[in-house]
Amino acid sequence: MSEQYFKNLNYSMSNEDSEFEYALLPENSGHVLSICGSGSRVVPLLAKKPKKLTLVDYSSEQLAITQLRIAAIKQLDYNQYLQFLGYQDGMKTNSRYQIFMDLDLPENSRAYLTKFFEQHEWSAPLYLGNYEKALIKMSKIIRFTLGKHIQKLQKIKNQNEFLHYLETDFPLKRWKLLVFILGNSTFLNAILYKGNHPNKNIEQS
Repeated sequence: MSEQYFKNLNYSMSNEDSEFEYALLPENSGHVLSICGSGSRVVPLLAKKPKKLTLVDYSSEQLAITQLRIAAIKQLDYNQYLQFLGYQDGMKTNSRYQIFMDLDLPENSRAYLTKFFEQHEWSAPLYLGNYEKALIKMSKIIRFTLGKHIQKLQKIKNQNEFLHYLETDFPLKRWKLLVFILGNSTFLNAILYKGNHPNKNIEQS
């Protein structure tokens, strides 16, 4: 993958599903090596209490956001942690600033994260990665295209209701068009990776 893609924070929440890694890792392991990403795959591994956890990533920005997560886990209570990152509402920007200043972080990560938070006026970082911003754009496209049907889908209470709605009222042609456009590899490469995702060069899926 091109180095250009790694110049900024790309993942602030989204990452691989960590359920498989968590299930695979034995309790109280010795030395565990994990790809860093947004840190969301690392946090569950801590619950298995490895003696040593080494995190690697091509991007120093991803290492910084993960160090932020881990420092917050160590120093904040549960509700503070959720509000600081943005899983829950309720934290004012000046409170997030004060908490950040008290977190124990490496100086290089603190320098980057300070600029990052200042750029976003000390908002919660959960949806501020490039990948998350792209997904929000895609969500707006879907909502615009499906219109009132989004609200109708959210009110469905069971599977029978859902199947009946699909057969009688759901705009299936519009949905298929959305899947064709948004699920296209060229489109995904453009909106998620700014054209920097490597070309597929093997025959397998």
